[in-house]
Amino acid sequence: MIAALAVAAAAYLAVPAPVGTLARAGYYLAVAAMALAAAVVGVRLNRPRRTRAWVLFLLGLACRFVGDVSWTVLATVLHVSPFPSVADVAYLASFPLMGLGLALMVRSREPRHDRSASLDTAIIVTGTAVLAGVFVIAPILTDTTRDLFSRAITTAYPVGDLVLLAVLARLWTTSGLVPRAYRFLGTGVAFLLAGDLGYDVVFLTTGVMPNGPWFDLSYLIAYVCLAATTLHPSMRGLTEPAVVTDDRMTRPRLVVLAVASALAPTALLIEGLRGGPLLWQVIAPGSILLSTLAVTRVGGLLQTIQAQASQVAILARTDALTGVPNRRSWDAELARALAGARTDGQRPFVALLDLDHFKDFNDTHGHPAGDALLKQAAAAWRAALPHDAVLARYGGEEFTILLRGHTYQQAYTVVETLRTVTPLQQTFSAGLAAWDGIEEPSALVARADEQLYEAKRAGRACTMPAQAVHHR
Repeated sequence: MIAALAVAAAAYLAVPAPVGTLARAGYYLAVAAMALAAAVVGVRLNRPRRTRAWVLFLLGLACRFVGDVSWTVLATVLHVSPFPSVADVAYLASFPLMGLGLALMVRSREPRHDRSASLDTAIIVTGTAVLAGVFVIAPILTDTTRDLFSRAITTAYPVGDLVLLAVLARLWTTSGLVPRAYRFLGTGVAFLLAGDLGYDVVFLTTGVMPNGPWFDLSYLIAYVCLAATTLHPSMRGLTEPAVVTDDRMTRPRLVVLAVASALAPTALLIEGLRGGPLLWQVIAPGSILLSTLAVTRVGGLLQTIQAQASQVAILARTDALTGVPNRRSWDAELARALAGARTDGQRPFVALLDLDHFKDFNDTHGHPAGDALLKQAAAAWRAALPHDAVLARYGGEEFTILLRGHTYQQAYTVVETLRTVTPLQQTFSAGLAAWDGIEEPSALVARADEQLYEAKRAGRACTMPAQAVHHR
């Protein structure tokens, strides 16, 4: 169906009738009517869960078609000027209806407000608005050869186009993957805006109302693309909640934002080259707003990067299974504790714990049960330890404990207390060593490890403290 409509639209240029005749206008309306009917069929076939957005959007498209019919009747049948006329009422009514439909799509895809997406949309719209204000809207408003009513009606078109662009851009910037149907939607609205823009530019530069086949072709392509939007099965995704993703600045989005940010300076450059009066009332506020939006957006990105860096740092220091510090974090904590002990005189103690017969437990109950035992043991031990103690997973079923501000007996008692909270009636062997005041962290851990093996040789389920080391 879409292929046939596309061929019919392209064949418009080959219609053997002059522009402005009833035959050519009738062909245009026939293709537009078929595309509008196809769009309605697409919504009924695909049955999106949230139809209100599509109903409003199709009503807007229908208003566009009513405007085309009215324009044709006035210009071709009645031979009166179609501007301003009832056709403009229909055309202008299409903007709020289509815009509201797109806005409901945004709301459906993004139940929660996305600040980054809103900022990106604001940058795109602000840059485009400056360009449109300088080269389209301002010349229309200052055209003293036309009455105020005509100027107001003409100005309403680019303003309506900006509204559609804003909501379409906001839909594009929503989180998650954009459905394929959005490509047809974006292309259709783009050709719609291109037709309006071309019409305004030609009218402003020549003073004559455009009446060429290329403008009609642009609108026909818009009709066909919008029909393809509703016929594509992925159109349901345009009104479904999107999968929320992190704030990612993709390359296409970065390019679009860069171009949008450059539109205000581009307008200033063109105005300067033309040698006419500069519309600083439009360019200056637009440039200031663009700069503010860009800085705010970059600030948000920096906050996101910092939060992600903090999260990565935490993950790098944390054991994925048990949630306690891993060996890398342990090495850093132990080195920091020994450095502090050289100044405050508090002797650190290191205990090395190993769950007894853990391999047999795994073989009997399975690895998932073994993982659960490690997690439960780590959680129970951490809850029973003093608040300033450090529990880390050293590797496998081995855990290390760093204690400060204790005597030898107190440190021994702390380790022994953990036996009462060890889950599933399991036991552990432990080695305990006190820092001698000069040894390296690895040497201290090695002495605790030696005592751990002494505990295993002694029958397991016990704690072996190391002998105090004396240095001359």
